[in-house]
Amino acid sequence: MATSSMVSLNVTLLDKGQSLAVGGRASLDTCVWALGQQVGMLKLTTSPQSNFGYIFRSSGGMWKSNQHPNLTLADTGATRTGDWVQFTGDFDAFTPLAAMKPSAPPTPSTAPSSPPTIPAPPPLAPALSPTCPSSIELRLTIDAVTKSVTKICRASLDKSVWDFGKEVGTAMLSSPVSHGCVFSHAGQYWRSSQHPNLTFAEAGVRRSGESVTFTPDYQPSSPPQSSPEVEVTVCFLGKSRSWTETGRASLDKCVWAFGAEMGMRRLTTGPLSKYGYVFRFGGSEWRSNRNPDLTLADVGVKNGDSVDFLGDFEPPIEGGQPIPVVELHVTLTGKDKSETTTHKTTLDKGVWRFGEEQAGVRNLMTSSLSHFGYVFRFGEQAWRKGHHPGLTLAEAGVKDGDAVEFTGDFEPL
Repeated sequence: MATSSMVSLNVTLLDKGQSLAVGGRASLDTCVWALGQQVGMLKLTTSPQSNFGYIFRSSGGMWKSNQHPNLTLADTGATRTGDWVQFTGDFDAFTPLAAMKPSAPPTPSTAPSSPPTIPAPPPLAPALSPTCPSSIELRLTIDAVTKSVTKICRASLDKSVWDFGKEVGTAMLSSPVSHGCVFSHAGQYWRSSQHPNLTFAEAGVRRSGESVTFTPDYQPSSPPQSSPEVEVTVCFLGKSRSWTETGRASLDKCVWAFGAEMGMRRLTTGPLSKYGYVFRFGGSEWRSNRNPDLTLADVGVKNGDSVDFLGDFEPPIEGGQPIPVVELHVTLTGKDKSETTTHKTTLDKGVWRFGEEQAGVRNLMTSSLSHFGYVFRFGEQAWRKGHHPGLTLAEAGVKDGDAVEFTGDFEPL
């Protein structure tokens, strides 16, 4: 089948146990994550640990957006109209493919991401009535980060949930970063550290055939001491529009979680950054793919401060230090007029990407002779896009407050 063929898919969006079935139509060479955005993937809960990534599942396997940013439908085997596919948020720590063991096969995994933030536990169910059976068969799933096991088990309703879990294999959930287990049934959650004597009956289990799940508990056993709250003005700087919100958060709040709550995921971002974001404050910026655990306290935010969020279109680079932000005066010189504007950016930014994404150079006339390129001028120097496609502002010697110029390129290369 040609990769340009169109298919209609049955798409499920799975978020914290809630599922929504939607339809999606795309060509086989469509990027999976672009399809996800079209059908509502960005509304799914995800986490900064995964760089706000997503997981795609089909009959052909499971893929993560931060490891397979250019994945197409054809790559996944979802090539027939009527095929079922699924999108979920990714809660695992970001691991580049290059860092994975060669022996790890790229095969499908049925293991879900780490459990969602666990709400307050529900009230315990009333005692069993005399007509309830004392022993039933359950469909039990043990979901670890790396694998999942589902089995049919028989249990007494007055049996301790945690003792029963040990008997059927919850030891596989133990890790240095877990704090016990989470038991879930019918959309409710209980933590072993908070309900050490929980029974199946108290959790509301009543009939054979019901499903229950054990997952690792990654939340601290006891909540940390509360951190002071601050009020922050948040500016979202998008490609086509910008807007401002005001919100409150504790200083120990993760910057990216705060941004997501305030509307950050409405910003356009790109596959080169693994669909990451940029946070700016106090003359510096941080990227979600370099600083996934950054907090408001880490960057020195105080009550009443203003911060900026932007989409990230740059590939990840090593290091986690903040990148200085500079302000440049940019003149776009056309054949009949010129216009000067001021923009903030970082010096590691590519000159042409800066021009196209922030300064508006695509409004300039150019020529097919130069392959529709542009000329960048700073001081006495000039660079052509066709000759210096990877030029950065730092390599051109630009500094904070400098004036630069873009023009169309009408000369043959």
